[in-house]
Amino acid sequence: MWQTLSGAQELLVSQKFVDIVCVILAAIGMHVVYLIFNALVLRFVFSMPIEEAVAVWVIGSQKSAPVAVTAITYITKDIATQGLLSMPCILGQLAQVFIGAAMAPWVAKIVVKVQNARKVAAVDEENDSGDVAQNGASGDLHSSTDLDGAEAGTISKREAGGTAGGETVR
Repeated sequence: MWQTLSGAQELLVSQKFVDIVCVILAAIGMHVVYLIFNALVLRFVFSMPIEEAVAVWVIGSQKSAPVAVTAITYITKDIATQGLLSMPCILGQLAQVFIGAAMAPWVAKIVVKVQNARKVAAVDEENDSGDVAQNGASGDLHSSTDLDGAEAGTISKREAGGTAGGETVR
């Protein structure tokens, strides 16, 4: 890859700065479009755990500069033209790295939130199944709201020996 660029040094140096900036912005724009599209597809089409979805989202949105440079070598045999055509691929790859680095803390917070919500849901489910198992035989159902604010027709955690306000009630 770098040999391709160094073979086109004169041609690359002669490019206008504005053209290089446009190439970088186009690469960033393309990467952002891929990120948005893949996020929508993963959100509304596929259902997978958040950890796997993030991996598919990020990796599926990236383009590979080495593969692009290899493909460019089949387009033309002129080293200078190969280097010029490789420049957008390499700058795009670099932009992807910086975008990924900026997104990582934000995505990590989302993953941690989802994982914490799963843990809370699992504990609540475990507590609810334990409450039903403890009160299943007695069948104590409330017809109105109890002291814990439970709705009608539910079993109170207080009666089930569960927790109320962080303490175990006996």
